[in-house]
Amino acid sequence: MTVGLAITTHQRPGILSKALANWAKVLDGVDMVVVIHDLHGEGVAKSKNRCIAALMDAGIEHHFYADDDVWAITPNWWKLYTEDPEPHLMHCWGKSRLVSDDGHHTTWTHPRGVMLYTHRSVIDKVGGMRLDFGPRCGGEHVEWSRRIHNAGFTTHRYQDLTAARHGIWHCEDYTRAAPSTIGSQQLEAAAQHRHEVYAKYRNSTDYVDYRITPDETACAQ
Repeated sequence: MTVGLAITTHQRPGILSKALANWAKVLDGVDMVVVIHDLHGEGVAKSKNRCIAALMDAGIEHHFYADDDVWAITPNWWKLYTEDPEPHLMHCWGKSRLVSDDGHHTTWTHPRGVMLYTHRSVIDKVGGMRLDFGPRCGGEHVEWSRRIHNAGFTTHRYQDLTAARHGIWHCEDYTRAAPSTIGSQQLEAAAQHRHEVYAKYRNSTDYVDYRITPDETACAQ
């Protein structure tokens, strides 16, 4: 069994440094760590797809995709996910989005996207994240989890471990301590487009290629 962690960051060197210092304390058992810097502002989907490609090419079995403002605070945190029968989980929190908690898994109306876990077999089937949402519209990880669920991999679209409600993770978004690099007006303008893309692919089980095309290679360096 192999475990990989891929972290994406965009114009927040201080936050990334803090995260990496904390990750360094809990990396026992992790075989590969990748940091993808979205230097050119190409967006979440392209950055996450580069993470997917890196871990897949390295032959990693269990994949963890994290934003630059979240880190594990519990030793062997990865075992709780890799030993779970669900091949796709994500860290979620908050009372308003919680649907159920059966003592093992929690289910949610909407995901957060800060930490995504998946087994490589899921990626073999559905691929990576769609670029249709644009660089800063959001929603790419939501549609990815929907597609994974539509393909029959998960019991619920958006699910986490109950244990994650009690101390596996630290996330700056809990208190919005880390400022976003996306403005509120930009987020509002993207909302309509995001929902149009959701509707277009509502029942999709498509395979979406996560590989960088030759035309994109220069931007990836």
